[in-house]
Amino acid sequence: MTKGRVRAGMVGLVACTVLVLGACAESNTPTDYNDLTQQNFLETCTNFYYENTDGTVVPSEPTSDTVVADYDGASSATCQCRYEVFEDNMSIEDFTTLNSDLKDDPEGAWAGVPPDIQTKLNACPGGSTTSTTAASQGTTTTAG
Repeated sequence: MTKGRVRAGMVGLVACTVLVLGACAESNTPTDYNDLTQQNFLETCTNFYYENTDGTVVPSEPTSDTVVADYDGASSATCQCRYEVFEDNMSIEDFTTLNSDLKDDPEGAWAGVPPDIQTKLNACPGGSTTSTTAASQGTTTTAG
């Protein structure tokens, strides 16, 4: 895979982060990684809704309802792995800052993500990351 394709894929992955937090106002921007943050990330990344009736999200059990029509997101396993990479390696403050920076300069913001995190994201199931930017059409999920 060429360096340009990998970079484009990584920008797409990080764009997924933008979508997760994109509709957040300052007052409801996440202050920690929690079930709602996880649910929103998985829904945006996979393009499937997840039930959260008891305060937990089961990453392997998405509903059959899609967030956006005619878009194939990444697998649940891939998205859960990516979420765990962010959760384990990036503070929530850096995660939300990355989200904010991605809106203005996706490539520049991604360039600021530490290489070890990029490497861990690429190691998730499915190999190199793939673009998830198509999910931006019509998604209304927010993190709290």
